[in-house]
Amino acid sequence: MIIGEWANHKFLNTKSIGQIIYDTGRNRVAHGNRTNHRMTYDYQGNYMHINNVNVLLELIARYVIETLNPSVYKLTECATKYYHGYM
Repeated sequence: MIIGEWANHKFLNTKSIGQIIYDTGRNRVAHGNRTNHRMTYDYQGNYMHINNVNVLLELIARYVIETLNPSVYKLTECATKYYHGYM
């Protein structure tokens, strides 16, 4: 869904996924005050985009971890019955 949104975005659609992650996740978040592309608190524009980059990075990390460690599923709790009232 996130990649689809980026593909239809008027500024992001010409960039690769790696370029978007690097530009936003590293350059704009870490050094946002030093460039002309400042990240400001605007949920629909900037904050949501940063959040989407972080979600994608988490999915990539989980995929790599689970692929390299097939038995890791035994270490995580997947039963939602223990979280009743919190979800």
